[in-house]
Amino acid sequence: MDTEAQLLFQMGAIMLLAFIAATMARKVNQSVMIGYIAIGILIGPKISVNILGYQYNGLVTDTTLVEVLSFVGLVMLMFFVGLEFSFSKLKKTRTPAIILAVIDTSVGLFVGFVFASYLGWPLIDSIFLAGVVAMSSTSIAMKILFDLKRMSSPEVEFLIGLVVVETFIAMLILTVASGMVVRPEAAPSEYGQLLLGMAAFYAFFVWVAMFAVPKVVSLFNSIENDEMFILFALGTVFLVSGFAAVMNVPPIIGAFFIGMVLAETNVSTRVRSKLESFKDAFVAIFFTSFGMMIDPAKFPEVIWMVLSER
Repeated sequence: MDTEAQLLFQMGAIMLLAFIAATMARKVNQSVMIGYIAIGILIGPKISVNILGYQYNGLVTDTTLVEVLSFVGLVMLMFFVGLEFSFSKLKKTRTPAIILAVIDTSVGLFVGFVFASYLGWPLIDSIFLAGVVAMSSTSIAMKILFDLKRMSSPEVEFLIGLVVVETFIAMLILTVASGMVVRPEAAPSEYGQLLLGMAAFYAFFVWVAMFAVPKVVSLFNSIENDEMFILFALGTVFLVSGFAAVMNVPPIIGAFFIGMVLAETNVSTRVRSKLESFKDAFVAIFFTSFGMMIDPAKFPEVIWMVLSER
């Protein structure tokens, strides 16, 4: 385990190098995400380069802390996406979003299964690949929209609705596939229990939106101290995200839902202004951590897969 000094050095290096990489990306009119991911590759434990007899294996060797912080960043990103959306907007885009999501997901599933068959993968692996292909890159898409300041554009409402429905569909597929891997001998009724947990979570949010939110909002409004307000807001987001995980629903969906619920209230502006900087810092760590998971040595092996999928 790294010492405290090493951990602090790594965190400082990650943030400063991410700042430099983001600045360079902006200089060439690229998204800061490109800079974050690139610097993550260069400082992560996957890289191994021999430079004039010196073996460089990255600056960060233990990614445990970074992974935790990056997960917080992803949860905060999806919470802010929810704050920019709302149940009224979701209702407005419901029909076209469902139609487009079903079509797009079906195409993704077909491509995933065909590609897995071409590689000769077994059924369970094929299901995983199909689900992954069908699932949109929600975090990347939303980060780009935030950077472009397009979250309030009318067409973005349909895009978010589409991504939300696609995520639900792909989530069901991956949940069943996960159950098949962890417990291949499980009965169909046990998969039903997983889906029942998801249904219970969505029912919980209907209750939250109709009955709990008015009381919570009045409590939000009564908190005048900014420090206490931030603590209460973060506690609410993380608690709901944790409850989602218990119900076999991705925590980011829980964060997104509570953001949508608060978007309909008069505290959304204050929540957004007080937590914006917190979100930006941890989202940067998330994309940098994503880069750390990429092994540059695998590029020659996977580039043909990416090109053939296109």
